[in-house]
Amino acid sequence: MHEVTHLEGQGIISCRHWGEMTEADVRDAREKVQSLIDQTGVSDVLVDMCAATPAMDTVEIFEFASDFKLTMRVAMLIEENHPMRDDLEFLETVAINRGNDFSLHTCRDDALRWLQPCNSMTGDTITAS
Repeated sequence: MHEVTHLEGQGIISCRHWGEMTEADVRDAREKVQSLIDQTGVSDVLVDMCAATPAMDTVEIFEFASDFKLTMRVAMLIEENHPMRDDLEFLETVAINRGNDFSLHTCRDDALRWLQPCNSMTGDTITAS
């Protein structure tokens, strides 16, 4: 399951996943994120995977990363000992190799700081919670 919201005061789009995550769930979330990007012009995305268990194999992860659009900057938040950490690091590598701005984090503050440079141009302030 997932929830996608525009955090106007922070100038980011938040995508929070929980429970078992299938490829269809991930693609649906990405479509919702892209729709918000198109509506708001905000392209910085915080993806919180801390409560999620991806049910995707390596090939699905590679295909998902290969399909990333260059219209967004993604900071992905995971638990330090996430069961799919290696696969998510692979996702990060593929996304970056495809020319995307993508970064994996284990600390919410670090993820928000990574997204901050683009927001500083709009005057929005990111406050960690």
